[in-house]
Amino acid sequence: RASAPYFYGFIPLDRPGKVKVFMAMFLMSTFQISARAFACALCLTSDTAAFLMTIFAADVGAFFLYKLLRKDFLYWAPIYGIAGCAMACEVRLVTKVITDFTGLTHFRHPYELGGIYFAFNLFTTPIASFWLASRYVRFTEENPEGLTIIFSERAVYSVIGGGTLA
Repeated sequence: RASAPYFYGFIPLDRPGKVKVFMAMFLMSTFQISARAFACALCLTSDTAAFLMTIFAADVGAFFLYKLLRKDFLYWAPIYGIAGCAMACEVRLVTKVITDFTGLTHFRHPYELGGIYFAFNLFTTPIASFWLASRYVRFTEENPEGLTIIFSERAVYSVIGGGTLA
């Protein structure tokens, strides 16, 4: 704070800087939630709910494994034993789901997701969304009569990509 009195954390103290950071965070959360939600909807439209739950289970399982390997699975609250493990599972799951769908930057703290996993999560969301969108497009080409809602390939990739491919 002494070396940069007008900058605290990642939000500058001047009004234009605050607006820029706020808009960047808002757009990041908007694109994160729209990509995840639309990919889940496409997955449920073209596949079964079991496939979507398998993807979620693999994603959460990878996160739990990451936390276990770093010896950081138990939550920071001083609760031990089975109650501590149960609370850690619940809090880690809620944190992971919230971060998956919103990209909430507060969860990049080392006690939550951690910076490396937070960045990994932000990087894999668009990749997984494009993969699920491509599965949807392949499914519609193979089974056009089995769908009640059909989106064009261009519309699917435009929404998943945040409108960048339209």
